[in-house]
Amino acid sequence: MTLKAFREYILKVSGMTYSQFNLKSRKHWEFSEKLNEIGARNMDTYPPEQYPDIDATMALTPQEEESLRAEFYSLSHSESEAVN
Repeated sequence: MTLKAFREYILKVSGMTYSQFNLKSRKHWEFSEKLNEIGARNMDTYPPEQYPDIDATMALTPQEEESLRAEFYSLSHSESEAVN
């Protein structure tokens, strides 16, 4: 699964837009930042100038996907602490 597909998946499951997800709680924002860091790993190989959707170039390992899914599902069971 690509990082792009994973982001689309979490937004669909959560029923939120990207902005809504990031602002739901500090933990949601931190999770989004973690996904941004994963996407940035490919920037040397796929320069953003040539690949505007860098997340589509980043393939998650099965272990990463499993770990990220578990972390995502734990967010729905955590207390909401707004980022604002």
